[in-house]
Amino acid sequence: MSKIILRNLFKNFTTTQGELVSVLEGINLEVADGEFVCLVGKSGCGKTTLLRIIAGLEQPSAGEILIDNNLVKKPDPLIGMVFQEDRLFPWRTVRRNVEFGLELRKMAKHYRQQAVEKYLRLVGLESFADALPYELSGGMKQRAAIARALVNEPDVILMDEPFGALDAQTRNQMQEELLEIWVHRSRTVLFVTHSVDEAVMLADRVLVLAPHPGRIQCEYRLSMPRPRDRLSNEFIKSRREILEALNKAR
Repeated sequence: MSKIILRNLFKNFTTTQGELVSVLEGINLEVADGEFVCLVGKSGCGKTTLLRIIAGLEQPSAGEILIDNNLVKKPDPLIGMVFQEDRLFPWRTVRRNVEFGLELRKMAKHYRQQAVEKYLRLVGLESFADALPYELSGGMKQRAAIARALVNEPDVILMDEPFGALDAQTRNQMQEELLEIWVHRSRTVLFVTHSVDEAVMLADRVLVLAPHPGRIQCEYRLSMPRPRDRLSNEFIKSRREILEALNKAR
C-alpha cells in the first residue's frame, strides 16, 4: 500500500531578473508504507526542495502530493522533518526542545512528559534531558532533533542530510541508531544524502536524481539483509552501480 504518492510534480522559481528556472520536472513517485527510501543526486538537483514540498513547507508549481490519499497543502504534525542543522532552540533544554511540538498542539502536560521521556530513552538522551544544546556533541544534538521529530508520532519522517556535518565514526553510529528506531517504530522514511555509502547502508530503495531540472533518473532496490556489511561484495557492487549512475546523471 502506498503511503506517499507524487503525481507529475513540477517546481519553478522566478529569479530577481525575472527568469523562470525549473527546479523539479515531472516527478512521479510512490513510497510504500514503512519503506525506507534514500534520494541521492548532485547539488542543485532539487532534493531538499522536494522534501520541503512533501512536508507542506513549499507549494509545487504543478502536480500533487498525497499521504494516505490526502492532499498535502500545509505542514502537518504527522509529517516529521529533520534537517542537516539540528535547529534546536539554544535557550531551551533538550527536554523542552523535544516537547516543543506537543506544546504547539496543546497536548496535556502529563502526556507531554510521558512522550518526551519515552523518546529521550529511545535516542539515548535521558541523562541529558536538562542539558542545553551548547553542552551536547554534534551527534547528541542530532539525536535530540530526531526525538523532536518522532515525539509527534509522525507517519512519515523526512530527513535532509541529517548526518552530513558529523565525523565519519559518529555518522556510522547515527546510521545504526536510526535503523534501530526505524525497525521498532515502522515509519515511512524519505532520506536525502550526498553519500552513496550511507544510502546503500540505510535504504530499501535508492533514487538517483538528475539535475537541471531535477527528475528521477533511475532507482535501485536493495535486498541485502540488515545489518549490512560495508565490506561485503554485494554492498560494494551496489555502491559502485549507484555511483556510476550518479556520475552519468545529467
